Amino acid sequence: MKHRELSHLREISSDRNTHRRKHSDQRIKKESGSRSPAAEEKTTEENVIGKNIRRLRTQREMNQDMLAAELNLLRQTISAYERGVTLPDIYVLIAMADFFGVTVDELIGRKDPPETGADEGA
Repeated sequence: MKHRELSHLREISSDRNTHRRKHSDQRIKKESGSRSPAAEEKTTEENVIGKNIRRLRTQREMNQDMLAAELNLLRQTISAYERGVTLPDIYVLIAMADFFGVTVDELIGRKDPPETGADEGA
């Protein structure tokens, strides 16, 4: 190819990349700005599991790294649980409850389990 043709192709490619970056940046701004303070506050209010994990961890004077090591998880995973970004699965909940010496019900913030109707004396 001639030098002029290569130069023209590079120019087109550069324009496309600029266009993609511009639209990508706009999408990111739109997505990051879509959460209102009220939505973040609501998430915080409902994050009972995360608050309980943090409370139990700090009562034992542990940092997130220490708890993560005990449970074979990443520190970022513990952080995500505490912030309410993700929820631990049932196996992690059981391991945490056992580690902290509490019930899973206490860890998830369940106050009064419903009556099962089964006769416990039988």
